[in-house]
Amino acid sequence: MKSEKMNKAPRRYVKKIKEKVRENSRLRRRLLEQLNKSRKLDPIWSLGKLRYSDYNDILRPAFSTGLLDAIKKIPRRKNRRLRIIEDGAGSGIFSAELKEKLNEAGIPNEITALSLTLTPQLKEKHKTGKIDRIVLGPAEFYVLKQEAGVIISISSSPQYTLYELKKNLLLKFANSLTKGGIFISAFSLGRQIIETRKINGKEITLNERLKGIERTMKKRGFEAKFYPTKEFKMTKETKPEEVPPFILVIKRIR
Repeated sequence: MKSEKMNKAPRRYVKKIKEKVRENSRLRRRLLEQLNKSRKLDPIWSLGKLRYSDYNDILRPAFSTGLLDAIKKIPRRKNRRLRIIEDGAGSGIFSAELKEKLNEAGIPNEITALSLTLTPQLKEKHKTGKIDRIVLGPAEFYVLKQEAGVIISISSSPQYTLYELKKNLLLKFANSLTKGGIFISAFSLGRQIIETRKINGKEITLNERLKGIERTMKKRGFEAKFYPTKEFKMTKETKPEEVPPFILVIKRIR
């Protein structure tokens, strides 16, 4: 099995993101505005307060037998901890409950919460050992030190970053996986979500664009699939406008 030491690809994609932001003042301003908006919303963001059971409902179209069963199938070396990253951990409820379930299943694990802000709830969960590590800052610029078996981002950067940065952000996360690892992300095309738009003078439907992303990932050694979310169960804390239109699951094949 491939070493879990981080390869160079994620750093290369982060470099591309930084270059785009540095060379385009308008893009840089928009990104700062988006990050500041997200920092203000972090303490009250309803998706950041969802439990493991809520995530299971959201991910049901992709994992019919549940998220834990999918995680159990991820290959890992004997006596090695399964590294899991939650991008946009919010209050840390999901990460803490996932760690508890993994411990009960006898799966050694290390869970890192990636967040723009340090909420009191997240701090407390780290202090009590319910979350192993906290990394603060924009996910766009974060490079993992070691490859992860699972990266989950239901209410964070791939969903809310600028459209111009999505491609490199997705490739950064996908290349941060171990072989057989999975990246699970809420996904929106933002203002590009309209059903049909012109690209290079040709009318392209939304479905064609999503299939194009899947083909692109396959060429790079990944298996990718989009799942529509319109049938997802709503919780009392989830506002309709916050439910992402798609869940994207990427598995590293080689």
